[in-house]
Amino acid sequence: ILLALVLGLIYVGAEISALARPAQDMAAYWTAAHLIRQNPYSLPLVRQMELAIHARIPEGSALIMRNPPWALPFVLPLRWMSFPAAYAFWTILSAAIIGGCGRQLWRLYSPRPSLKPAFICFLFGPTLLLLNLGQTTAFVLLGVTVFWYAVQRRRDCLAGSMLLLVVIKPQVVLLFLLVLALWIVRTRRWTILIAGALSVGASCLLAVWLNPNVFRQYLQLVHQLRYENAYYRNIGGLLYLATGRHWLAFVPQIAGAFWALAYWRRHRERWDWNTDGALILLVSVACSYYGFGYDEILAL
Repeated sequence: ILLALVLGLIYVGAEISALARPAQDMAAYWTAAHLIRQNPYSLPLVRQMELAIHARIPEGSALIMRNPPWALPFVLPLRWMSFPAAYAFWTILSAAIIGGCGRQLWRLYSPRPSLKPAFICFLFGPTLLLLNLGQTTAFVLLGVTVFWYAVQRRRDCLAGSMLLLVVIKPQVVLLFLLVLALWIVRTRRWTILIAGALSVGASCLLAVWLNPNVFRQYLQLVHQLRYENAYYRNIGGLLYLATGRHWLAFVPQIAGAFWALAYWRRHRERWDWNTDGALILLVSVACSYYGFGYDEILAL
């Protein structure tokens, strides 16, 4: 009863605050869900919809969903909700995922069950930032958590299917994916690779069924983003800001890839996802070229 009351208060509070603030990242997912049959990556269409729910949007800009097309089915349920209801629903869902992952991750490292980690997660700065913006990195955390759980129990079909959640933000987990590919080849656990390919393929087919041009539209967006000069608030962004040289923003990602290969070569004989995999994931987040503070939820 207490949990239901708390969730109800969070839902009502999120629904009320949804329209009282400037547009947040959640607006990009809501508009993408509504524009999926037209062009979810179109600046004019997205801006037109976001202006209908938020008046405070800078001239000539809009919050566009930058996740690849295979992530679109995850935001599709928002299509049948008003924006305040969608924001409140997304907040509750993200909070449940983070709390559940915190408890399960604790069980991976400790034989003593405890509910404390589920609540401690909400004292973590990136958690609060993610819930405030309505970001999707919570799904990546869920994918990684279930992957580790399934790998330990040799449930390779489940582990592979969770890779669909992991690749919702491939740029943040790039080093993790690189080492995972090497591990699959070395251990010959091809079921993980097949299940991952099938799950991503099924999600792509659903996106294409809803919008046959969606991949072409996404590539057009990526082409436009190539000319962005903005710096991101991470290590690469600090190098770019300090020197004015954009190419230096890619140095941490490249250096991280070489480090990951060297680390894999040194530890491949006794590889443990709970320790070695966790370190690879942490470095992957830190070295990401395109990443923000809420992506650090993966540091949990």
